Amino acid sequence: MASASSSTSILPQLSCTYHAFLSFRGEDTRTGFTGHLYAALNRKGITTYKDDKNLRKGDVISKELLKAIEESMFAVIVFSPDYASSSWCLDELQKIMDCNNKVRQHIVPVFYGVEPCDVRHQRGTFEKAFKKHEQRHDSEKVKRWRNALTQVAAHSGWTSKNQDEAVLVENIAQHIFEILIPKLPSSMKNLVGIKSRVEQVITLIGLGLNDVRFIAIWGMGGMGKTTIARAVFETIRSSFEVTCFLADVREQCAKKDITHIQKQLLEQMNISSNAVYNKYEGRKIIQNSLRLKKVLLVLDDVNHEKQLEDLAGEQDWFGPGSRILITTRDVEVLKGPEVHETYKVEGLVESEAFNLFCLKAFKQEEPTEGFLDLSEEVVKYSGGLPLALKVLGSYLNGRPIAVWHSAIEKIKKSSHSEIIDALKISYEGLDDMEKNIFLDIACFFKGYQKDDVTRILEGCGYQAEIGLDILINRSLVTLHWDMFREVIILGMHDLLEEMGKFIVIQESPNDASKHSRLWCYEDVDFVLTQKKKTKATHGIVLHKWYSETEVNQRDLSFSKMCQLKLLILDGVTAPILCDIPCALKVFHWRFYPLKTLPLTDHQRYELVEIDLSYSKIVELWDGKKFLEKLEHLNLVGCKQLKQTPDLSKASNIKELDPRECKELDHIPPSLAQHKRLVELNLRYCERLETLGEKLEMSSLEILDLTDCSSLRRLPDLSGAPNLKKLDLLACEELDYIHPSLAHDKSLVELNLGYCESLKTLGDKLEMSSLEKLDLRCCSSLRRLPEFGECMKQLSILNLKGTGIEELPPTLGNLAGVSELDLTGCSKITGLLLSLSLGCFVGLKKLLLGGLPRKTDGLEFLTVSADYDDSDSSSLSSLALSSDIGSSREESTLSYDIRHLASLTDLDLGESSFLRVPISIHQLPRLTRLKLSRCSKLKVLPELPSSLRELNAQGCYSLDASNVDDVISKGVLWLCRIS
Repeated sequence: MASASSSTSILPQLSCTYHAFLSFRGEDTRTGFTGHLYAALNRKGITTYKDDKNLRKGDVISKELLKAIEESMFAVIVFSPDYASSSWCLDELQKIMDCNNKVRQHIVPVFYGVEPCDVRHQRGTFEKAFKKHEQRHDSEKVKRWRNALTQVAAHSGWTSKNQDEAVLVENIAQHIFEILIPKLPSSMKNLVGIKSRVEQVITLIGLGLNDVRFIAIWGMGGMGKTTIARAVFETIRSSFEVTCFLADVREQCAKKDITHIQKQLLEQMNISSNAVYNKYEGRKIIQNSLRLKKVLLVLDDVNHEKQLEDLAGEQDWFGPGSRILITTRDVEVLKGPEVHETYKVEGLVESEAFNLFCLKAFKQEEPTEGFLDLSEEVVKYSGGLPLALKVLGSYLNGRPIAVWHSAIEKIKKSSHSEIIDALKISYEGLDDMEKNIFLDIACFFKGYQKDDVTRILEGCGYQAEIGLDILINRSLVTLHWDMFREVIILGMHDLLEEMGKFIVIQESPNDASKHSRLWCYEDVDFVLTQKKKTKATHGIVLHKWYSETEVNQRDLSFSKMCQLKLLILDGVTAPILCDIPCALKVFHWRFYPLKTLPLTDHQRYELVEIDLSYSKIVELWDGKKFLEKLEHLNLVGCKQLKQTPDLSKASNIKELDPRECKELDHIPPSLAQHKRLVELNLRYCERLETLGEKLEMSSLEILDLTDCSSLRRLPDLSGAPNLKKLDLLACEELDYIHPSLAHDKSLVELNLGYCESLKTLGDKLEMSSLEKLDLRCCSSLRRLPEFGECMKQLSILNLKGTGIEELPPTLGNLAGVSELDLTGCSKITGLLLSLSLGCFVGLKKLLLGGLPRKTDGLEFLTVSADYDDSDSSSLSSLALSSDIGSSREESTLSYDIRHLASLTDLDLGESSFLRVPISIHQLPRLTRLKLSRCSKLKVLPELPSSLRELNAQGCYSLDASNVDDVISKGVLWLCRIS
């Protein structure tokens, strides 16, 4: 920083829309430094205003910009060399300083390519700019601008001088993040009583000391152990090299092998887990990978000392300064590693408990009129337990006084230890649908992906989205983001899960056949053995048999369960499945061990979803089955399946997924004429040879034929008028595409990459909705079709590695192309001497590497913008390599690239030229230049002042003094020659 600052002062409580406002001169840094800074701030959850609407028009700063400045906590001002040339930037700055004087807005100046003293005293480019302003604007306005610059330059700020740009960006974002930590609503909202508890735990941690410490946080369920551990973790994680928060260790161990959790630990710390074959290898890899690193590890909800042995065995597993936090209900499990400090979580004190309850019950810190005494009574009997306070408060929110009196009477009848009885009050306030959804999650779906559970529950006849929202609002269900799988996961507190299962068991404590849900193999085994007719059982979910071998050999018959709606038996082995109940709606049996499904002819089934992925199915069923309500059929990885079933009586199916069915060689005519199917995924069906002559699938939107390596012909698709995406990647034998495709009006994305036998796409493409066309590595394709005038939506055209010999003159009809890849088109012989980019007004990325070294007549390649305002050329990334444009006599790269004013990335690597274009210094925004493996390059010309990264690796002929001169002129990152 220009003036180092360690300020962590608390910002005033402003009514802010944004955490930060970015002030910058767009022409200088929008697509480079400022763009990277904006992305870094967003990654840290810092809501940032950046003018991407080009609101700086006219003579007066817009109202929206003024409002954004006023409603931001931080103002981040990026001073670039030409910042002061913009009167809009100076107006912004003046407004920012006015806000700072009024409400102590936090100012973060960034001096990018300029010295702080030049800003403070208006020297250099700032002096030149003000000379022009003095001629155009009144003296008072210019004076106010000068004062604003002088004031802002006195603030502690950051300078780009001698700094890696990527590091600078992260440092600025981290600086703001650390100040904002207590203010981010997502991390601290409604965490009543958390501050003092976190401070107490941090005191025990001993930050800054080099020893390795194990700290335990323990207490009864519902006390907030996980919440405290998470708050501590988020507060101190920036002080450690690698961090990991392993949630729900107890539950994960019950469902999965410990090696899965060991892998999760390693992956969260960006360490490969591929070699973890068993828990012993896992221990060894964890120790070897972390023993030299400063680690912060949280093991949440540990219930057995063996878990500690396998995940954090000894102090010497971790490097100096490491901290391992363990949360547990049972202090006895802490016998393994030496625990240095133990923090016992007590209930909230009365004032904290009252505050938390009010926030949930009234959405404010005080009760509404008439509810004070009732609130105090609820708090009194809740024992300071945060979970009970949240659940009861959420339940009583908006309820009449009579309901409050009823709830209090029920609480009074329970002892403090019987907290489940108190939690059950909230459950009893749900309607029947909400109760069923709650019990399904408690018994079956905790830890599942939200989208999967929503689809399953909808299939069972529930309004899942509405029900889940209600449960979340009542604090009965939580959501969290799994950053590794990038999915939303359903969560539920352990006590609520126990309550849900307890409710089901209490339906009939001594007779499992009268339970609405079965999840234990003993209960399922008992019910199947009894063979008693039951209307009680609505759902069975098992993921494998844990029982003895003879149980695995039992024939399964569910005919007596006449109300069974949900049946999931993933991994269960059985010699015979006798029947499928007619009322069943959702049926999952991954790794199904049998060759067919026992569906009866003429029987009408209620099935909505079937998942038999990775099973041994050979023929799903024979003939036609009445499955009018079936919507989803998953057959992924059924490697013995030879054809998809007859779906003519499954008229409402929307999704069919037989991916990786290696023996599948055709689809039946009934499927090719299906009117409701939306998505058909045949990816990796290696023996699939034909789809028939014509697809009459009026609802089809996605057709995936990736790696169907035996497919030779693409049928007539005119009967699929809603097709949006067609993927034919790596269909190596495909040599015929029906002419109807060339006139498709709905297709948005067409992928024909690596179709090595494809020779033609027809004479002309007129696909008005197409946005992406991928033809990479179609090595037999010699000629591109003509492009119709209607193809203005095409934005990405990938011709990399094709066999094309020339570019069609109608290429100019593709005015919307933003990315064009011609890399490796080694057969092009008719490339024009000047490649005009004027028709591609939105082109941002151009790749031309790997064209033939002796392209016919090519000695000079001009890349220019062929329209009046050449400075508006939008090309930001250009790759030119492998000697195209190289003079045969002088080996000088002869591109004219001076008009590419938006260019930020230029790749000239792997060429044999001696010099680069002199015009390169006229590129005002160029930040990255790649010259790697240009072994004959001897000298660098004058480079633009904007350049920040230069890759000269493998440039063995380059004069070292020339490189040193480049470094001295401000290049912040250099990949060395050797």
